[in-house]
Amino acid sequence: MTYKHLRKIQVYILISLSIFIFTNNIQLIFKTRNIIKPDLFKLPKPVFLKKINKTELNTNSSSILTTFKPSTGVKEDNDNKYIRAKHKQSLSRLAKQIDRLFFEIKRLINTSIYLFKKAFVSVKYRYLLGRNHLEQQRQFYLESLEGLIGPRGLPLAKGVLFGDLSSVDQGTYHSFKVIGILHILSASSANFTIFLSFFLLFLKPFLKYLSKKQSFCLYFALIFIYFSLVGAAASTLRAFLSLTLAFYASFMLKRSFLPLFNLCVVAIFMLIINPFYPESLSFQFSFLASFGIIFLYNFLEKEPSINKNYLLKNISLTFSAQFFLIPILIAKFGELNYLSILANILVLPLVEILTILFLASFICLFMSSIIELAFFEQFVSFSISKLLDILFFLINILEKSPWKSIIFRENKERYIIVFILINFFAILFVNFLKSKRYSKKQYRVFK
Repeated sequence: MTYKHLRKIQVYILISLSIFIFTNNIQLIFKTRNIIKPDLFKLPKPVFLKKINKTELNTNSSSILTTFKPSTGVKEDNDNKYIRAKHKQSLSRLAKQIDRLFFEIKRLINTSIYLFKKAFVSVKYRYLLGRNHLEQQRQFYLESLEGLIGPRGLPLAKGVLFGDLSSVDQGTYHSFKVIGILHILSASSANFTIFLSFFLLFLKPFLKYLSKKQSFCLYFALIFIYFSLVGAAASTLRAFLSLTLAFYASFMLKRSFLPLFNLCVVAIFMLIINPFYPESLSFQFSFLASFGIIFLYNFLEKEPSINKNYLLKNISLTFSAQFFLIPILIAKFGELNYLSILANILVLPLVEILTILFLASFICLFMSSIIELAFFEQFVSFSISKLLDILFFLINILEKSPWKSIIFRENKERYIIVFILINFFAILFVNFLKSKRYSKKQYRVFK
């Protein structure tokens, strides 16, 4: 049996186990409801006592405190009857209040028991509780962050860090869209990597004392926290699953991983979770851009003329990420933005620095309650302000450019077919060059 055959068997076993695990746990982990409420029909129904009129008394009414009317043969006068009636009315009201109190206590206990069982058993319920807590903390720090980075930087921080476009005004959104850099306002693998690298920088002295399993748990916890903060969109779910599989292969299996194989396994997982994911643009853009970077850019980067040139590397990266998106861009938007290559080369380095400074601002807010960091806060605030000035200056210049995109008003289907064929032949040509340049005709044989 050759190594190639053994590799195929491992792949088939991994895919089979993955499908088996997800199909057995999909109802528990990914339920369709978003808000879990206690089953009220299982709780005891309230039983209200009959209202007693002021003029008449019902001696047969029963409650927790039962009053008995004495039976005597002597005729009672009106004063005694009035006092006795008032006394019974007060006792009846007290009995109803006590009954109501006992009912509310019992209902509270049953609800608490139900919620405890739900939190103990349901994985998704525990996840939703933790996510709600993280969202509250995020909102608190974002509100506090406005005083540090200013009102102009806060919407950009929400978009860059968490993919939240709710605070971005229409003018900024249109500017980012026109020059083809709207993707920087959405969370992706780059955001996960920056978030992970930033926090690992502070934990670096302790990493050497961790085992492989403990390192995997630490890496997984960090990316899971960020995934919970940004939400389960198609692009963020793909990034989270890709990084999880990569860390599992590196730390637990102690072997290298194949990026294309990793991407295919993630696609299978996501289709098991939701078969309608391919209909969303987020899924299409995320996977095709990732495929272009993994397949095309990794091949181009090995060329010495490209690898040693920073400008050519950035151009190749931007081109590879958008090359397989061209048919979708023509079909959905009817235009092809060629200005985005220049915009990404100029803007992406600034956005990466801003992302690090935004994360540093969160650290400042967290540490300011412990120690005084006035100088560091002023430095971070000044740096963010100047970088935002440069960023919006570049965006304004690029937006005023008369040549931004090619618009396809007619015969879009013909152009779509042409670019699909170009993508297909590009894949064949790259595979041919790889097989010719990097092929190995010797295999390890396992006896």
